[in-house]
Amino acid sequence: MFNAEVVVDELSQGSIGLAIGAGLSVYGTAVYGTGTYGSAGRRKAYTELPETAEGRTVWLKTTYTGQEAFKQFTYAFGLMPETAISALSE
Repeated sequence: MFNAEVVVDELSQGSIGLAIGAGLSVYGTAVYGTGTYGSAGRRKAYTELPETAEGRTVWLKTTYTGQEAFKQFTYAFGLMPETAISALSE
């Protein structure tokens, strides 16, 4: 299980669960050709944040719960310019 929690201006935007292969077949236990197997390859995940995720500072808190080794390579936030002046700009 892998969860990401985005924090904007010290206010959590909630936890987002990202599918990383939980519940898939384990090699050696499924019938070949019928199971869906996870992989160790890199996986991309994209999720939109709520409109309330507006502020000046942002960070990402991640939590992994599992039995196997896990590597998180990188993350990035896509920023969109505002179409009008907001209360934060004043």
